[in-house]
Amino acid sequence: MNNVFHTHMKIDKRYDLKGSTQGREVAVKDGELSDPTIALKDLDFLKAKEKFKIEGDIKKRLLETIKKDVTFFAECEIIDYSLLVGIHQKNLH
Repeated sequence: MNNVFHTHMKIDKRYDLKGSTQGREVAVKDGELSDPTIALKDLDFLKAKEKFKIEGDIKKRLLETIKKDVTFFAECEIIDYSLLVGIHQKNLH
């Protein structure tokens, strides 16, 4: 996952989103992750009430990429898909 988030910006949160809630939660102790590089999951995302606002050309390119991924996985008869998301919170830095 470090290669995916190779950037000069600090990645404050990571999510591995599948669109499912079955078993999709990371155990946290005292409200904190023991390792900040651990990717949170779908239920964690919902509990945090996170939202992404993606507009314009970036939204168009993202949707095209997801459609290509889904087509490829369908052709290979693979049904497992995750969207790995890294969040850099500007107001923290």
